[in-house]
Amino acid sequence: MLNSRIKLISGGIAQNLAVASLLTGCVFGENQQFFSKLEPSTVSGVIPDPVSVSGGTTGGGTSGSTSGDAGSTSGTTGGSSGGSSGVDVGGTSGDSGSTSGPVGGSTGSTSGSGSTGTSGNPAVVVQNDQFVVPVAAAPRIDVLFCVDNSGSMSDNQRILADSFSGFINGFMSAGLDFHVGIITSDVDTANASYWRSRLPDYPGANRGRLLTRYSSDRFLTHNTSGLVSKFEDNARVGIKGSGREQCLNSFLYAMEDSAIRAGGWNHGFFRDDSLLSFVVVSDENEDIQNGETIEARVARLKARVAAISSAASRGPRFDFIINKNFPAPAVAPAAGQIQYHPARYLKAAQILNAQTYDIARNFSADLLTISSGMVQQATREFTLTKTPSSASSMVVKINDQVIPADAVNGFVYHADRNTIELVGAAAALLPGSDLKISYQI
Repeated sequence: MLNSRIKLISGGIAQNLAVASLLTGCVFGENQQFFSKLEPSTVSGVIPDPVSVSGGTTGGGTSGSTSGDAGSTSGTTGGSSGGSSGVDVGGTSGDSGSTSGPVGGSTGSTSGSGSTGTSGNPAVVVQNDQFVVPVAAAPRIDVLFCVDNSGSMSDNQRILADSFSGFINGFMSAGLDFHVGIITSDVDTANASYWRSRLPDYPGANRGRLLTRYSSDRFLTHNTSGLVSKFEDNARVGIKGSGREQCLNSFLYAMEDSAIRAGGWNHGFFRDDSLLSFVVVSDENEDIQNGETIEARVARLKARVAAISSAASRGPRFDFIINKNFPAPAVAPAAGQIQYHPARYLKAAQILNAQTYDIARNFSADLLTISSGMVQQATREFTLTKTPSSASSMVVKINDQVIPADAVNGFVYHADRNTIELVGAAAALLPGSDLKISYQI
């Protein structure tokens, strides 16, 4: 009886200590910052999942308690230089390897997500996101469109091209420093003769490569002369592409180390301090025939974005212009069959907290909505690396000053896109500041 009372009292004390730890912001565990916001040294590398245990505390940057698993401090020192890139030159399968990794690897971290708990009680896991906001610089955004170039896309390419003027006007009005590029959904092969036959008007065309009819402008910026007309020309990528549409996979090829390093075709497009925005324009499902799940493909995509982002990045944004209202088939189509119901893209959008739009209608107005959202996100929003279990658990600090949840002079959480927006007096504090966001997951 006495032992039972001692155990009961001990359990209560431990539970109170866990709550006190949460309230005072004492979070243990290794850095699980998805976009490596916490330390410049974690810009690249494989970021491990947060450690959650029942009983004890996870190890921090260097050690853990005796009852919790110790956190990792080394990160991945080598990383993969891009992973497997699908089949060899001249092949036809095109599925990128499931090991595509970050460039370089990381040297570890000192903070991030961690958990506390007592024996018999669920652990409380807290995520810490940290952003470094530059001083008085024009907000940066890099927008990559993946345009389906299969046989059914001619009208949709025309709508995209004709709507670009309104889309980009929002960027110009907001004074954004932007990059805009185009790739296709075709990743079947890296064979140069294949691409010359499919896209003869695009010098150097290949899977994951930025496409342009203008050799001096592989991607477009606010300084590009004839910006709108060049995008209109580039967006009409034709209908000779593969019927195995793979926009998510094409994004992965576009971010491979060989593509973005000095001398690579896409070098200079992705900037590590930009809002990285990806737009899928396709009327069919993401084709996967290598046994990979859509969850695994999205996980690779997220990891790759993390590897090329720095602490100054606002995070990523994804938008899907797809056949969202096409009915699901009664029987799942066999591999290689046309799949108009975008089950995989819908699942990817759910995982990525992305917005979806209907390609079956004139989506010109939707492009204006996407543009407006991008401007808002690039100028005053920050993408969280995890989804909070409760919005009320959020603690937001600018240079260690607590910011209230206030739609006038504080922060607003947007659950639909999993971002924090700073407004009013709070937004005025941002330039040159250190922004920290903690929340339960």
